[in-house]
Amino acid sequence: MNLKIALQIDPIVKLNLKRDTSLLLSYEAQKRGYSVSYYHPQDLSYLTGKVVAKARKLSLQHDLNGFIVDEGEEHKLDLSSLDVILLRQDPPFDMPYISSTYMLEQISHKTLVLNNPTGVRNAVEKLLPLEFQDLIPPTLISQNWSEVEAFCHHHEEVIIKPLFDFGGNSVFHVRSKEGQLKSLYQLLTRSYPGLPFIVQPFLKEVLTGDKRLVLIDGELLGGYRRVPLKGEVRSNQLMGGTAERCELSARDMEICKTIGPRLRELGLFFVGIDVIGEYLIEINVTSPTGLVPFKELNGINGEEIFWDKAEKIIRNKSQNGSQYYYSGVSGNRRPTH
Repeated sequence: MNLKIALQIDPIVKLNLKRDTSLLLSYEAQKRGYSVSYYHPQDLSYLTGKVVAKARKLSLQHDLNGFIVDEGEEHKLDLSSLDVILLRQDPPFDMPYISSTYMLEQISHKTLVLNNPTGVRNAVEKLLPLEFQDLIPPTLISQNWSEVEAFCHHHEEVIIKPLFDFGGNSVFHVRSKEGQLKSLYQLLTRSYPGLPFIVQPFLKEVLTGDKRLVLIDGELLGGYRRVPLKGEVRSNQLMGGTAERCELSARDMEICKTIGPRLRELGLFFVGIDVIGEYLIEINVTSPTGLVPFKELNGINGEEIFWDKAEKIIRNKSQNGSQYYYSGVSGNRRPTH
């Protein structure tokens, strides 16, 4: 297929030219003959029924040192003229991010936006797992000190983190008997004013790593283990974690089979979930990563599967003459399982 696509991403200079998933997806698109452009969230405008962006053409080469990026001249791009938009800017999920989802929502019936902007806005990464109570550990979300204190003392050893941060930032492992809980609570309250925290029991399995599982169009592609540095509980690669090959358990399969239909319902086409031991911890939808280490460790080209499935959605729309099935996603919360 001869597709026209664009990426809504962060500045190129901030991307990891060796391991960035957005660039890997763009490179595969380029190999297929797609026209590839990119723009930044602040480049979006709504003008008389159209959503336009100041965009640049993107051309990529690849060598042993990673991707080599060549950018074209800036031009105005009518986003409804495109076949696909990849919504892949990094968190934090703040008001500028939310504003961009409202803009893209205006054209999501004409242009396939992955992940769907309505679904992304309604599927907060640390909150969406709450729909699946039998898959997650005991969880408290609150900014009330007495509730946080009681939960921590009950479980004795917990992980506490802000609800709207990412990449392992401000994640703390706390033992209530050591007496540092009150000061940590005060620190987080000052750093994240007005925002609740998420608190869960410490799961000792995290010391040997969590699993990043990748789902495309609601189906499990595979995964790998992220191993933290010695003495660290954060396994994110931004925090020095390393990737290792792993076997998938029956519980991993169960988790993915359970959440897959809901992901498709929300239009969350490309998702990375975090699993510790038997528990689902996060469902990452804003800018999921992991295709590069997954490819290195498993020899599977997830970027090819991504575009094969996207092309299938586009063909189905063309044949049926209907809107994209992702354009009418429902954000209503379903009953917990």
